Amino acid sequence: MDYRAELSKHPLVRNLLSAVFNQDWREDYDAVEEVYEDLLDDEPSHIRLDRAEQIEAFVAARSEDGIDEVIRARQAGISQRVDPGMSGRERLLAVSHRLRR
Repeated sequence: MDYRAELSKHPLVRNLLSAVFNQDWREDYDAVEEVYEDLLDDEPSHIRLDRAEQIEAFVAARSEDGIDEVIRARQAGISQRVDPGMSGRERLLAVSHRLRR
């Protein structure tokens, strides 16, 4: 799978996986809630809604394995290995839910 082409269709998801939840986010934050508060909660409402819609479209079009493959390829700091009990799909949908609040 060419994940770069896939993510070019969803630039706000690409940003989420590469910049917001990069593999080093845990060095700056103790919990995912802190990331939400610091980086996502202050985004303008139209960006939050756009990001939520892109996340939902991204996960709706992919299998669980496909989502995990993209997360691994982007070296995002969210994974089953790091976040036991939450799949990549569940983690992304949790972000989407938070953005819609």
